[in-house]
Amino acid sequence: LLLPIPSWVSYAPQSKMLERDVIGVPSELKPEGYRLAPEILREAIKSARAEGKNPSKIILNYPSNPTGLSYTADNLKEIAEICREENILIISDEIYGLVAFNGQYRSISAYAPEITAVSTGLSKHLSLGGWRIGVGLIPKNVSGLFKMLNNIASETWSCVPSPIQYACIEAYKNHEDIEAHIRDCTAIHGAMNNYIADQMQSVGIEGQSPQGAFSTYPNFAPFTQELARSSVHDSQSLADSLLEKQGILTLPGYAFGEDAHTLTLRVSGCDYDGAAVLAAYQVSASLDEAFIQKHAPNIIESGEGFKAFIQSL
Repeated sequence: LLLPIPSWVSYAPQSKMLERDVIGVPSELKPEGYRLAPEILREAIKSARAEGKNPSKIILNYPSNPTGLSYTADNLKEIAEICREENILIISDEIYGLVAFNGQYRSISAYAPEITAVSTGLSKHLSLGGWRIGVGLIPKNVSGLFKMLNNIASETWSCVPSPIQYACIEAYKNHEDIEAHIRDCTAIHGAMNNYIADQMQSVGIEGQSPQGAFSTYPNFAPFTQELARSSVHDSQSLADSLLEKQGILTLPGYAFGEDAHTLTLRVSGCDYDGAAVLAAYQVSASLDEAFIQKHAPNIIESGEGFKAFIQSL
């Protein structure tokens, strides 16, 4: 499995459970988005084959957990072309596709439909995490994959209550009230996470403004020396220090495949009453700082906490 780094935490363990090697491919976090450089991807494939490995698939997740960034259309085209030339199956995890803050759903399947399997579900854009129900779109010409997934699905369909299955069918029919709900929730996710990103950037913490999903991915590299004086040398001790000093809970970058000494964290701006904020937004149609201050004070407090943490160094 070719795996862009950083990536969601379960991809590598799942691959290892299947006794498949994981080949990490470094990616870039840029203002325009999450980028997998074509030359780096091609070199990873070439090097793996030279070592006797058989890279046969790549998994992409965008907008990404943990970065909150998405691929540009041009980058997806580049990746698609390389995968087609190198006979690599693309697994496109689009679970956050409808939580893109610009409202534009983007899929690499538009550029390589014959080699792209898309996975998605209802848990993110409709906040239905407990349903645990997913959707797979499988290219017909990938021999055996559809039948294999049917075999797996036949053992899980019976576990999903029938009312939920019928509700899922309705959820994909583009009912205007459901689509409006998705737009409103996505706008709120964007406002909260971009507010926190702005506060971190204001004191020199590196990181790109999130483009979707529920996360941002700051890098504390500019403060390496100052952090070292506080015995913070890696992402785990950074997360621990932030929790101890400011009560802010984050996840260390190493959990997402980064080198342990890279001072990155995943931050999710989620500490507010979602139902109350949604109701207030539907009345005010505003998501400025005053709105966040009134309806999501813990988000404001966390922004101040990041600034206080840096100032304490």
